[in-house]
Amino acid sequence: MLTADTADRGSGVTDLPAGQSPCVPPIESVAVPRPDHPRRVGIFRLTMWLMDLFMIAPVARRRYLVGPLPPTGPLLVAPNHISWFDTIAVGAALTRAGRIPRFVIMEQGLRWPIVGAILRFFDHIPLDRAKATDPTLLDPVRDALRRGECVVFYAEGGVTQREDYLPGRPLPGLGVLAAELGVPVVPVAQWGAQYVLGRGQLAWRRFPPRRAKLAITSLPVMEPPSEAGVLAARRFTGKVMDAVTAAVLRLREILDEPAGSTEQPARPARPVRRPRRGDVRS
Repeated sequence: MLTADTADRGSGVTDLPAGQSPCVPPIESVAVPRPDHPRRVGIFRLTMWLMDLFMIAPVARRRYLVGPLPPTGPLLVAPNHISWFDTIAVGAALTRAGRIPRFVIMEQGLRWPIVGAILRFFDHIPLDRAKATDPTLLDPVRDALRRGECVVFYAEGGVTQREDYLPGRPLPGLGVLAAELGVPVVPVAQWGAQYVLGRGQLAWRRFPPRRAKLAITSLPVMEPPSEAGVLAARRFTGKVMDAVTAAVLRLREILDEPAGSTEQPARPARPVRRPRRGDVRS
């Protein structure tokens, strides 16, 4: 995708100030294409509004407590990951708070029917898990942050595998990006989406069916670490997720959901049948 700043499609050379060589342009002169065309931003807002109204509201009583967020500039959003359903809720909450999120997703998601086409259309950011040791793995995320995007980065690398749905062990990628690019981080805690789509007891499968209680809240913005290196990145990521975990525990207590329960609702007892004539007595 090219922007109007590209003067020559063949060479990719942009207009340079007088006296500056076009052979080796400085980094500042290289135009990075912006994927958030106004048409897509408007469609994204409309899509999230419709999904919030027709997909989330029928199955969950939701409370969005996100914001205020920095209105412009690069931003990393670090939520806990409890269900595939929570990506829709997080997207709706961030859109209501005034930012258009770009989710970091697994590369295989782009090949899913229909869903993959939607993800590509809205320019979400794929990562190939098979290249976990490749130093260029996070380059697409770096490019998005350099464009000033709001990027949702799940530090756990996937849906938590803990039985109590609390955040699992984080990976250092969040801290690496924050320290390398100087990007602030907004921790986000959420609870309740696992009762819509998850491993355990689902609210809509109870009798009578009921809506789950879902809440998403943001924490104060955390400035990027001043130290570089993997160890500093791990410490910073751990600090972010510790804050998220503490907030998740508070949300779980407020929403009065069973703490990590994976048991199915008990079935009603069968009525006792009266003995009939001809029954054999022991």
